Amino acid sequence: MTTPSSADLIAFDESRPHLEKVTAGMTPQQMREYYLYQTRKSMEAWEKANFPIMSAPPFDLGNSAPLTFFMSPDHARKIGLRKQVEEFARESQVSTAGVRENQNVICPWDHRYRINEYIFALIAEALSRMVKEHHAERMKALPLVDEATVAGRLGEENVKIIESIFGMKLAGIMEFVRKNPVRIVGGEVRSNTPRFVDLVSRIYAANDLYVFLMKDVENRDTSSIFMWSFLIFILGLSGGDFFTSSHGAPQKQSDKILSFDGSQYLPEHYVMIVEHMWHIMETIEREGYTFRLAAKNDSHFMRRLDYESTAMLYVNYLKAGPASPHAISMIKEAEAQGLRLMLDFFGGAGYRTISSILKALGVFDIFKGGLIRTEEDPFFQNIGFVVAPKKNMPEVLEVIHLSVDASLPQVVETAGYGSILKDAPAGQVIFNVDPDVDRFVGGQVVPAAEKPSLDRLGITSVPLSSDSLFALYSPNQLFLMIADNDMIQAKDDGWWGDYSNFDIHTYVSALSWDEWADCNKVPVLRVPVGFKEIAAIERSVESGLKAHPGGGFAVRNELGEEITLGANPKLHHAGEESGGKIGGPRVPIYNVNGEFVIAMREKSSGEACFSAIALQSRLYLEGRKAGKTIYFHDLLQEIFSRNAIVNTMEFRGDIIHYNEAIIDPGELARAKAEGLAGRNRFNEFFRHAALAYKSGAQAPGGKPISLQELREILSEAIPAMREEWSHLEKIDVWSDGLQMWFSKGRAVRDICLRPSGTDAKSKVYFDGTDKELLRKYFAGGFQKFGGEKTPLYTKLIEP
Repeated sequence: MTTPSSADLIAFDESRPHLEKVTAGMTPQQMREYYLYQTRKSMEAWEKANFPIMSAPPFDLGNSAPLTFFMSPDHARKIGLRKQVEEFARESQVSTAGVRENQNVICPWDHRYRINEYIFALIAEALSRMVKEHHAERMKALPLVDEATVAGRLGEENVKIIESIFGMKLAGIMEFVRKNPVRIVGGEVRSNTPRFVDLVSRIYAANDLYVFLMKDVENRDTSSIFMWSFLIFILGLSGGDFFTSSHGAPQKQSDKILSFDGSQYLPEHYVMIVEHMWHIMETIEREGYTFRLAAKNDSHFMRRLDYESTAMLYVNYLKAGPASPHAISMIKEAEAQGLRLMLDFFGGAGYRTISSILKALGVFDIFKGGLIRTEEDPFFQNIGFVVAPKKNMPEVLEVIHLSVDASLPQVVETAGYGSILKDAPAGQVIFNVDPDVDRFVGGQVVPAAEKPSLDRLGITSVPLSSDSLFALYSPNQLFLMIADNDMIQAKDDGWWGDYSNFDIHTYVSALSWDEWADCNKVPVLRVPVGFKEIAAIERSVESGLKAHPGGGFAVRNELGEEITLGANPKLHHAGEESGGKIGGPRVPIYNVNGEFVIAMREKSSGEACFSAIALQSRLYLEGRKAGKTIYFHDLLQEIFSRNAIVNTMEFRGDIIHYNEAIIDPGELARAKAEGLAGRNRFNEFFRHAALAYKSGAQAPGGKPISLQELREILSEAIPAMREEWSHLEKIDVWSDGLQMWFSKGRAVRDICLRPSGTDAKSKVYFDGTDKELLRKYFAGGFQKFGGEKTPLYTKLIEP
């Protein structure tokens, strides 16, 4: 993989018409070329009117010697560094997975974009200071555990792997990580990632921090966020950085900063980073500041990570969870009887990680001939590019990018499955992972005659040919099937009854998960959206375990709901509706410091993939025995019936407030500002109404409005739902959104509203019994509503 800023990426035959004009018939490759060409032209035009950018990189990263860069007060003003820090500080308090923003894909130091080498250098300097402070404090408070105990908890095989990674014996490792804060830095396939990894790691090393890296000296070895999270904890590191924007468009980028337990930084952590950033900014603005970068061969670099050894560590974790001997044996039996699955790597970044795990488990051959898009591409094989009418100017066409979220049908329609699956037999399953390899999505080829069954179950389908469909299962549907199969597998393995199994669900996830859990007597802890919220509740459970070894304690979520966990609690399923899940192992996960966690802190397609393989292997073998094909939707129907699930339908609608693929950074900034204002206006309308009802916080005089007044406000705003509003029963106010509950037996049971924590989007989630009605209420109601204050709202609610 060459770095996207190299000359071949921006050299074009400028006579080609698609470079200058957007037309309806453009191919995805032409859209990609248009985007790159226009990015170059935009930068050149700005340079002519202002000053050079492309020819003036601040960091000579091609130089392997130690480097310095002096940031003068004038230069800081010239590039608007203070404004960049202000915007980073503001967004870090609401972002759910790193502070994501657009970058210049052909010039990573372009200061006109918020993601650039200047801001990453400043963040790295701030983190260097913060990490040193916190490491000393943490180690002082962390009890010493003797080597024999640590070795016994890790296991002999893990000890050998960890010793090979560090290049020292366990006793030396334990002393080393207590004495020295150690970071891990990497990323996925996105443009400029190798440069960002090089920059940040060299600043860390210059600040006397040790840094784990993949072995490639040019930083071209991609990895996955779940592996980074796992390695941080088990190796006892102080934290790390992973450059990704998850499933976002290829021009988006972020440094997802991870804490010492592998979880994403929470807002309170970002506050501390920003505090250090402001201290450095004060020095810059007063007298200037010198950034120091270590040499590429500096002794602080530990380029010792490879796919094979890290996979083996992760496999040992999986073997304490879903990868039981029985499950592996069943998968091998299905493979021997002819089962072949497909796995699609959007952007190719997950291939080297996932394939290493599958090989280490001995189940790689079940994907023989079925691994798709294994070549790494920073533009994700052009998936997600479409041409659409420009917002507010429908007569003008523009190139937009839909993301590479494979749970969205419109994204799947750009993935070329009509060609890829044209010869696939009925029943063929294809799984998908996103660029940072945390989200997991699945679909299946089914005969066209199955469409009524798919529609009845609320399953989206995309035509492949006149006689076949691609059934696209939402993460809500797929994860319900996996959770059910994990329980069946645990019972077959004989250990389900030995534990107090519990779930963690984000509140916007499908109610079918809650109903399944209730039927199977699995307590559920509900949390706000984001895996860092799941991690936070995991810590609460761990605190309870330390205070009450063996279990038998209560855990409270942010709504004040109290859930009692019994003896020997085990996490069965933690997930979110957008495509992320984990499960917990049967024994705690220990690290070289003697610490333990009940489950990992990041969603993992590595874990979900194995569970999904086991699920399909069971269905395949049962189908062979019965002489028929058992489709996923057959199983879904059976799960709904067996568990008496009432609210079988779920639907999410996204209101996108601006085009993230606008090329000119000035126009992009204006569009985003308008988009954020629209997002805030929409969500504040409902939140202020909810607060006025719940506490009177937004009502004149502080007196709460009545439930009937709230119903009337909502009916006036979205009259298409007037009948449903009359059945509104209560509202849960979460830190990041709302959950509105309606009377049992209605076609709509709940509606969740929340602003995206990373983009100018508003998200509306429905659960109920009639999917077409849920779609109708979104398209005819919420999507048309802009958050405008109605007369009754103005009368009853303060601005």
